[in-house]
Amino acid sequence: MPKKCFVPKCKSGYKTCKEKVSLFRVPDNESLLQQWQTAIGREDRIISRKDHVCEKHFQEDDIIRYWIYRDIKDKLKTPRLKKNAVPSIFPPNNNTSTENANLANPEKPAKKRKSRKKPIVEQVLLDTEIEYYETVDILQETNLFNKLWNNEIVLTVPSFSWALHKVENCDSRTIIVSDVIITNGAPYYQKQIVMNDDYSVSIIIGESIISQQDQIKYFGNPVELHALEDLNILINTLHLLNLNSDANETAYCEMLN
Repeated sequence: MPKKCFVPKCKSGYKTCKEKVSLFRVPDNESLLQQWQTAIGREDRIISRKDHVCEKHFQEDDIIRYWIYRDIKDKLKTPRLKKNAVPSIFPPNNNTSTENANLANPEKPAKKRKSRKKPIVEQVLLDTEIEYYETVDILQETNLFNKLWNNEIVLTVPSFSWALHKVENCDSRTIIVSDVIITNGAPYYQKQIVMNDDYSVSIIIGESIISQQDQIKYFGNPVELHALEDLNILINTLHLLNLNSDANETAYCEMLN
């Protein structure tokens, strides 16, 4: 049961639409949600957090399709919206009203009564489908830490030097994905991704922790790990950083400061 676009007259997600497009879940922020409702202008139904809007209704600049770090560019499997993006591309006469649609053909009242029932049934099915996919999305985004902790998903690393460690300390749990090299005959953790059970994430290069401000500066956004794909992309990005010497590591750390 696919997700369907909330915008009137748009068939993205319907069986009749063969075009593959990304559908974005509406924002949780109440103010931004209202902006979406106003922009879409749908009169027969109020937008809810169960709804989705397809990529056709957003400016290309509003869509994140690649994970970019310096000269490294990796295409995201699932495109994402930029923060505060609002749909702005719609077909002419976008506003619709169920009441107006029912009054469009006053002839044959018996058949008209049947046609009134169809949108109700379709809407119930649509709400059920959206609720199902909403639940799936939430589970994928919020349970990454728990799934890794409980070995429910398998993390693929780019080389044998990478490994995943689990540390439990009193009431807290931490997952560390690290890249290890041998320096002066001893193991040295040159790159680390630290995930805490409160879903906070830290990146450590050598002895330096990359601050959130530096994450925005060099990664484009603060690093957020909602899904396994996010973690895989971050690992591969860090793996491509050449830190095989103290000089390279020092230069990189100076770049961050």
